Amino acid sequence: MSFSSPSSDFVLLATQTANNTASISFDGYFTSTYNVYMFKFYNIANNGTDIAPFIRFRRSNADVTASSYRYTRHNIGRDVSGAFNQQGGETAQNRFDLLDGFAINGSASEYYRLQGFFYLYNPLSTDTYKMLHGSAVYNNGDDAYLEDHRFSCNLSDSVDALSGITFYTNTANYTYGTFKLYGIK
Repeated sequence: MSFSSPSSDFVLLATQTANNTASISFDGYFTSTYNVYMFKFYNIANNGTDIAPFIRFRRSNADVTASSYRYTRHNIGRDVSGAFNQQGGETAQNRFDLLDGFAINGSASEYYRLQGFFYLYNPLSTDTYKMLHGSAVYNNGDDAYLEDHRFSCNLSDSVDALSGITFYTNTANYTYGTFKLYGIK
């Protein structure tokens, strides 16, 4: 009897680690080999309070800053007052707000971290707007609550191909964390 090695449809293309980093960019990894990509981010912490993690698509190795991002978000969670269920979204933004703010504060920062993933579809296509959707979870250190976010985003300024994605924050650095990019067969 012989055994074959299991195969995976997920192919790791790149890994980046934050170390007091203002932004993390993945550029030049999109090829015709894959139509769908998955980004994973985990153990993400920052050096500020109520820092919002943002995402921008990239074209020709530069962030797209046009006010053409649209997104929706659905968060469910639990805080000291009880459970909550929120929905929201924005249009005509110059970035995608991954969350509505997450707090990693002082000595508690090693305990409260952001974890998540999202899928990006057809980044090289020139006949459709670019779209992603995914999920993230985090604990807030000040208010002692846990949130679970589901989100989607598109960029509707042009159907031009993308070259990458940038993760960044509004005012602080990512103190630590890991970001991974996978191609999906």
